[in-house]
Amino acid sequence: MQNLKSPKVPDNFRGKNKFLVQLWYIVWLFMFRPSPHVFNCWRVLLLRAFGAKCSFQAKIRPSAYISYPWNFSCGDYSFIGDGVYIDSLDQIEVGRHVSISNRVYITAGTHDYRSETFDLKIQPIIIESHSWIAVNATVITGARIGEGSIVGACSLLNKATGVGEIWSGIPAMKSRLS
Repeated sequence: MQNLKSPKVPDNFRGKNKFLVQLWYIVWLFMFRPSPHVFNCWRVLLLRAFGAKCSFQAKIRPSAYISYPWNFSCGDYSFIGDGVYIDSLDQIEVGRHVSISNRVYITAGTHDYRSETFDLKIQPIIIESHSWIAVNATVITGARIGEGSIVGACSLLNKATGVGEIWSGIPAMKSRLS
């Protein structure tokens, strides 16, 4: 059983101080989120101002949320859809020509449920070029999506895929169609 009175988190796990974390949230809420769809360069500029390594050719919808931009990178011509939530507690790298469909949840953090202090565990996530994460999928801590791979709709991926593979289900398993 966990005791949440004093949970343990890695030192400096957000990567920046609390003031900058709150400032980013305010900028996202009042400048990023209400921006018109056609103001994509504006959204990329805001992300880059907070340390993201994001291509101006990437398309990021205004309702997408990236918790800690300084832990995020996104390559040329990648697409991040409406309602995508990227919890970048550790590095999250999105390659080129990647499609992340609407309402996808990506998190680089989880908790050790066996620990009384419910320790936070973080690991990077890498999404290689030409991959597709379909609608409502969840990608969690330590996953690596191989080049040209697909994560099916409503799937839960928690491991590494090979190149050009299709993974689906809860937990996601390699499809025979790969």
